[in-house]
Amino acid sequence: MKKNETLLEGLNYLKKTSKIDAATTKLGAEVVYNMVSLGIEAVLTHVLMSYDKIVDHSGISMMLRELESVEEVPEEWKSSARFMNKFQSYCSLEPIPAKVPDVEQLVKIIGFGKMIEAYGLSKAEA
Repeated sequence: MKKNETLLEGLNYLKKTSKIDAATTKLGAEVVYNMVSLGIEAVLTHVLMSYDKIVDHSGISMMLRELESVEEVPEEWKSSARFMNKFQSYCSLEPIPAKVPDVEQLVKIIGFGKMIEAYGLSKAEA
C-alpha cells in the first residue's frame, strides 16, 4: 500500500467515526474504538513515513513518541492516547476480559479521532 493510500484509509475511518453518535450507535463500542484506532494508526503511519521514519510499533502512544522526534505533539494527544490504551486488547494465554468504553468514554475517543483527522487533512494538503 502506498503511503497516500494509507493516509486516505485512515482519514476515511476517522471521517466515518466522527459522525457517530456514541449514545445511539448500533455499532458496538468495541467496533467504534477499533475504527478510531485504525484511523489514527493509519494517519500517523503516513506522517511518520513522510519523515522517512519506520514505524517500530503500531501502538498509538509509541507512534506519537516517534512523531515527537520530528515535530511537536500536543499534550492532549498524548493523554488521549494513554486514555485509549485502557481499552486495548492483548493476546494472552490467560483469559482477560475486554474493557469496553462507556458512552462518555466513547465520546472522548471519537473526539481524539477528530483531532487526528484534522491533523491528517492538514498533512494531505501540504
